[in-house]
Amino acid sequence: MYKVETFYNNDEQTSIPDVMYSCRNYHSQEDEIPSSESDPLAALERKQNEIFSRLQCLRDTVKQLSSKYTVSTDMTSSKTAVTSSKSVQGTSSDQSSVPLLSPQKLNLGDVIHDLVVSADPDSPPLSLLVLYKVASEMFKVFATSYIHSSVVSMPQNLREVFQNGGCTNRDGNEVAFTLLWKKVQNGPTLMINPHKQTVIEGESNIARYIQRLINPDFDKCVVGATRIDEWLNLAEQYIRGNKKENAAVLKSLNSKLGSADWLVGNTLSLADIVMWSVINQSKGQKDSPSNVKNWLQRCERNPYFDLANSAL
Repeated sequence: MYKVETFYNNDEQTSIPDVMYSCRNYHSQEDEIPSSESDPLAALERKQNEIFSRLQCLRDTVKQLSSKYTVSTDMTSSKTAVTSSKSVQGTSSDQSSVPLLSPQKLNLGDVIHDLVVSADPDSPPLSLLVLYKVASEMFKVFATSYIHSSVVSMPQNLREVFQNGGCTNRDGNEVAFTLLWKKVQNGPTLMINPHKQTVIEGESNIARYIQRLINPDFDKCVVGATRIDEWLNLAEQYIRGNKKENAAVLKSLNSKLGSADWLVGNTLSLADIVMWSVINQSKGQKDSPSNVKNWLQRCERNPYFDLANSAL
């Protein structure tokens, strides 16, 4: 074998260049725990003292920042905030109710608010028909529908879904609801102003917009709005998912409805409307659990669902 010279010699002093930054030697024994602290409890105590020292530094830094930006650091306010958050959690049934309608009459201005929805007749967005009925209680709504040339066959019940478009004057209304039946790939779309917005895609997103048009105070109930958004996300998962994903959604739905009549709060909400729509679109009501079937029937008996029931 070839003989290799020793890489270093312990007797010689290694020369270190003086043009580089100096770094501490991590191989030295200076930072080792002293022999007097070989006891694990003593080592733990030393480590705890170091943590307390760092926390004190952080506290001093926070005090300096609070005095600089005039932020109150009173511990009483933080305790009050924690208490209030606990009280919100404890009364979630009261805090989560989000009304469909605004408590006061809304003024949209002198310009007609146009809602142009493009939807596929093979999977009609039934929630939009329900929200149309709800909006009719708040505004004067002009509704009409058209059939695009991309649609080969059209069910008669969908052709006649809006009847007042041909017999009322558009100028005397506040909201113009136009439903264009055409072949769309990624679900229904909503266009309000082509010069100022992009297309809103998806039945849940369209329902979100119309709900905030009907009730601008929708997001003030944070707990309820958040829970409704969770169910709307599950509705999108259901309409786009496979059988396994749909079964998981129905299981969650059945579990919730085992202890409540409605999905959010103690009254009908946007979550019930959209979830009812996607289940009926996919013909999932036949294989639904018992709690879900009872809830579907409860929705269908509501007067807001009359127009949507006629489109089934």
